[in-house]
Amino acid sequence: MAGIPQKKTWRFRCEICGQPVGFWDESDHRRTAHPELMAVYRQIGQRYLVRYFPLAMLALVFAVVSVIIHDWWWRLGLLLGLYSMFAILIVFGVFAWKKEKPVQLDIEVACPVCDRKVTKKELRPHLSEVHAEIYRLMKRTFWLLGPTLYGFLIYLLVLIGLIILDVFGKSFLAYALLLLFGPLFAWVTILAVVGVYMERRYLRPARKAWQVLRPPSP
Repeated sequence: MAGIPQKKTWRFRCEICGQPVGFWDESDHRRTAHPELMAVYRQIGQRYLVRYFPLAMLALVFAVVSVIIHDWWWRLGLLLGLYSMFAILIVFGVFAWKKEKPVQLDIEVACPVCDRKVTKKELRPHLSEVHAEIYRLMKRTFWLLGPTLYGFLIYLLVLIGLIILDVFGKSFLAYALLLLFGPLFAWVTILAVVGVYMERRYLRPARKAWQVLRPPSP
């Protein structure tokens, strides 16, 4: 109706706190609303460039040189170089998460059901106490998708090793890409389907029910 101001809605949310922001305003929001986390990100980036990136590139160069030399040990050299690079990146990921986690836990986010502002540290207890059914569903989903991700990564590393060592012969290469990326595509598809199903089947009705029971104050 004319004369009635329309409530502005946003399609994008800050990936850190979930606050609705405009697409072009997200970077400014991250700098102003989360300066401590941005400082940690800069420290992590500097450590990566100084320590982890050179080691990862050294491992990659060793793998490439092994292929160029093409001596009897080249397959082992290629495999060792690639595995070393992956290991270095995993170690960096663990380091980055340990630096980032304490800051992340103190950031305020909105509860996905009732929009109450709590810190990330308090979100899990809040969900388990106030929205027990949603919390149980989220926990089951995590225990379903989390281990499958780790299992896929292990499968990927083992399959790369078998391909490089030529365990199954040349004919196996015709199916290598399918075996490498097929499970990844399937996992991403399952993740998307589960996310949409959880949102439409449980989260959205729970939010509507909570708004009816606890209408927002004017």
